[in-house]
Amino acid sequence: MSGCPGSGRSPTGKCLAGPGGPINSVGFSPNGKILAAVSFDYKVWLWNMTDPAHTARFGQPLTGPSSPADTMAFGPDGKTLAVGSDDNAVWLWNLDIDTDIQRICATTSNILTYTQWKQYLPQLPYRPACAHPGHYGLLTP
Repeated sequence: MSGCPGSGRSPTGKCLAGPGGPINSVGFSPNGKILAAVSFDYKVWLWNMTDPAHTARFGQPLTGPSSPADTMAFGPDGKTLAVGSDDNAVWLWNLDIDTDIQRICATTSNILTYTQWKQYLPQLPYRPACAHPGHYGLLTP
C-alpha cells in the first residue's frame, strides 16, 4: 500500500503500512503485543505492538496461501497463528521464535554464525543466541 489513508492508522495515528492489497482481517495476540493482518496480497503481516507509540513490523510477511487470506486467529497462548484463505486451506504458523532458535541452534551444533542467522532469521538483528539458550524473548514473552 502506498501512503496511509486515515483509516489505515493506529490509535496513535502511526501508519502501519506494508500490505500490498486490501486488508481482510486483523487481530491482536492474547497479550496484545502482536498485531496480525491478513490481506488480499496472499500474505500475513505482523507488527510489534509492545509499545503502541513505537510500533514496528516483524520482518517480512508470512507467506503460504495461494489465494487471498480472509480470516485469522491467534491460539490461546499467542504462539500459534491460524489463517483461512480462499484456497480452501487453513495455514498455521508457530510464532514461538524461542523454540525455533533452540531447534536451529541444535541443528547448527549450537553455533549460530552471523551468516546462518541471516539465513534462518533474516527479519531479526543478529544476536549470538546459541550462547544463551532459553528466554530469548524475541517475539513472544
